[in-house]
Amino acid sequence: IPVLNLLNENGIMTVRLPTVRFVSFDDKRLQEELNKALGALAQARDQDKKSITIQFVGDGKRRVKLGYVIEAPVWKTSYRLLINDGAKTKPFIQGWAIVENQTDTDWNGVQLSLVSGRPISFIQDLYRPLYIPRPVVQPERYASLKPREYDEGMMKEADGGAMAKDAMNAPADAMAAPSAQKQLRARQNRSESMAFTGAMVQDEKLAVLDAVGVASAASAANLGELFQYTVAVPVNLSRQKSAMLPIIADEIDARRVSIYNAQTLLKHPLNGAMLTNSTGKHLLNGPITVIENGAYGGDARISDLPPGQQRLISYGIDLKVLMDSTSSKQDETIQTAKIVKGVLNVARKYVFTQEYKAENKSDAEKTLVIEHPLRPNWKLVTPEKAMEKTDTLYRFELPAPASKAVSLKVQEENTAWEAMTILPFDLGQLTWYSRNGQIPQNVRDALAKAVQLKQSMVDSHRQLEQTRTRLNETAQAQQQTRENMKAVGQQAQNSTYYQNQLKRMADQDAQMDTLRQQIDTLQEQLNARQKELEDYLNNLTVG
Repeated sequence: IPVLNLLNENGIMTVRLPTVRFVSFDDKRLQEELNKALGALAQARDQDKKSITIQFVGDGKRRVKLGYVIEAPVWKTSYRLLINDGAKTKPFIQGWAIVENQTDTDWNGVQLSLVSGRPISFIQDLYRPLYIPRPVVQPERYASLKPREYDEGMMKEADGGAMAKDAMNAPADAMAAPSAQKQLRARQNRSESMAFTGAMVQDEKLAVLDAVGVASAASAANLGELFQYTVAVPVNLSRQKSAMLPIIADEIDARRVSIYNAQTLLKHPLNGAMLTNSTGKHLLNGPITVIENGAYGGDARISDLPPGQQRLISYGIDLKVLMDSTSSKQDETIQTAKIVKGVLNVARKYVFTQEYKAENKSDAEKTLVIEHPLRPNWKLVTPEKAMEKTDTLYRFELPAPASKAVSLKVQEENTAWEAMTILPFDLGQLTWYSRNGQIPQNVRDALAKAVQLKQSMVDSHRQLEQTRTRLNETAQAQQQTRENMKAVGQQAQNSTYYQNQLKRMADQDAQMDTLRQQIDTLQEQLNARQKELEDYLNNLTVG
């Protein structure tokens, strides 16, 4: 049995809690403290609810309107594109906004505005108190002042004063942008509206609306541009439910194309379309279901498409066109050359050629859009211009007549300089550059003289190595003679054989002395010719 032990002036009293039916305090202050404590406990159970106090200044009765913002899922879009080949009607696009009510409250008569863009947003905790920690400073003992180094200023004081003066004299409208909210209201009032009740469209024709209001609140490239779809009639949407609201129903400029990218699919292009946003409304990114000649064609995705801009979409594989992109080659030629302080700088021109072959096996003419990789520092030569260019690829347009084969040749070139030190060149490599007709004549003449000096140094080095080889051979022969004399022994010193060996050793000593003198002479000659070549190359600048 749970019990409660109470301490009072008489001692400890035990109360059995199952027998307690009512608790009250005679002391009013104690009762108020209990009520506050219970209220705090109740608030702690629901962290999403906060109590706020609102104060008004003034007298008399007035109507007060309170609004608040809560976190909600981002609304999404979905489209349907209708394309009919040979029909007089233009392609038609239908768009829906997918809205989700993830709150615990039903939406009854809600005024709904769908605003989208790419604003910079973040969450900051403003509820918890913020304390700035104080740094801990350790006292320095026996420390004197340290010398200070002053950095150079980035801007003169006079220039800074002039800039400040210009800013003060600037008109107010140049320093402050107009209110985005006012622009939004003004454009919203001019925009058209659509009407539906409880997420159901009143007009049941194709379940789309004729006009959708779009209001652009600002123009700051992609990150600052906002646009809005306004729903004129209040919306009813139950909690934890979703709704698809029609927001787009317009004709659009669309052209059928077949898109080929060897990285995507090697043998076939993809069925696609070149869309030009002629609706006058912003098309938010989302999936597109393509209805082709009354049948399902495939699904595509589209990024944000502002009015007037173009975008490619692909939704299927074009099996009626066969592609071949295996024919490619790269040629290399020398453009020119120069010598700077013994360093040969050669300008090489690289030409890369890629051929795309397409065979249209269908009985209708097609338009191919071929995507070719864009390589930095390479110049496009053929074709002279691309239909489109992105950060990573070129797009070329190629007509493909029915039942015929066509080809597109893409040629790029790049010129790069290569620096090579002449001194460590071998004689064959140096001779090849000196005889290359693509190198200027004065550079070839300088290289030819370097070939002569290099040849002299090579000859000296060869003679030196041959002399060293003869010295080693003579030393080995002398060692063999010495071994022969040891084998005969001292008892045969007076014999003819021993005397012949002794004379041979003396001749070998004389020959080795002569070879050592030749090695010293050849080494000096090699050093001199190497220095001559180094001095010539270090001071050589031609070009």
